Amino acid sequence: MKEFKIDDEYTIVHNCDTGHWDYHKNQQSLSKEAEVLYKFYSLNINNLDALLNNYFYLSNPVDFNDPFDCNINLIENNDNVEIEKLQIPQRNKYGNIGVFSFSETIDNHLMWAHYTNNYQGFALKFEGNNIQVLPRSGQLKKHTLTRVIYPTTLKPIKREFPFAQHYVFTNKLNHWSYEKEWRIIAELSEEKNRILYY
Repeated sequence: MKEFKIDDEYTIVHNCDTGHWDYHKNQQSLSKEAEVLYKFYSLNINNLDALLNNYFYLSNPVDFNDPFDCNINLIENNDNVEIEKLQIPQRNKYGNIGVFSFSETIDNHLMWAHYTNNYQGFALKFEGNNIQVLPRSGQLKKHTLTRVIYPTTLKPIKREFPFAQHYVFTNKLNHWSYEKEWRIIAELSEEKNRILYY
């Protein structure tokens, strides 16, 4: 397989030169680098602590405001298992995954309203290509900074596809496209170790 069509705009294409799977929009490869990224914060003690001590808090997707974000059900289960024997996990809860979100935009009113408690917070500006994280020894198995895409529909994907997990963590419905989101997605060695210094 060389590509996976998501909708009329978006496709995941295998890059023969790098061996990676790249997102394409309207047959054009999307950049894997962002010049500038912003993080919006509401004004509270935890966010002030993160500001003063230079860290990101890697959230579990179960806490996101969009219940369809990082939707486990996007991965098709092809196992021949009787329904009664399946143990249904809590929706979109991943014990070993942490996510930290940025935006490409600073001047969107909805972002300020939603993520700074109606303009009562603050935003930090980062050089997108130069964010250096400082994980503690053994904290992360792997991590990446990547863009989110916004297809018109969320298409299920087979578990065996090599990009399946990445696909689940980077797709949101297109009515969220104003966020222009990028994410640090980290696989954690321990679920409770979610503070990532930078």
